[in-house]
Amino acid sequence: RKQIDEELIRTSAQTFGERLHVLLSPASARASRNRPMEYDALTDFLGVAKIAYGWTILDAPRVPLTALTKIVENSSKAFLVLQLSVKDIRTARLMVKSLTDQGVPPSSVTLVVSRYHRRSMISICQAGEALGRG
Repeated sequence: RKQIDEELIRTSAQTFGERLHVLLSPASARASRNRPMEYDALTDFLGVAKIAYGWTILDAPRVPLTALTKIVENSSKAFLVLQLSVKDIRTARLMVKSLTDQGVPPSSVTLVVSRYHRRSMISICQAGEALGRG
């Protein structure tokens, strides 16, 4: 296993100006050489990223529950983004329950509604009640 350190992360990141560095997933960078992501070193990576940068933001839309649990446990704040649809509310509720079952407190996950419209079929209050946050 390769050693993960600050220099490896910094030199592997794509820089966008002085303050924004993005570490692309291998699937994004080289789709032709796509292989399953290995999550064994995720906790080590997150620890080193905290040292290397003041802020680390992970966009993890589709990761296994074990990886998601590691990410949330090692994060200062976790945001779960959803739309006001039955499908997204159901998925969010299942994700929060799965994380809770893994020992992650529900208070460590902040729910964020995107694409909100006042005339939505589901209100923010209804979504909060359905998600146990009403």
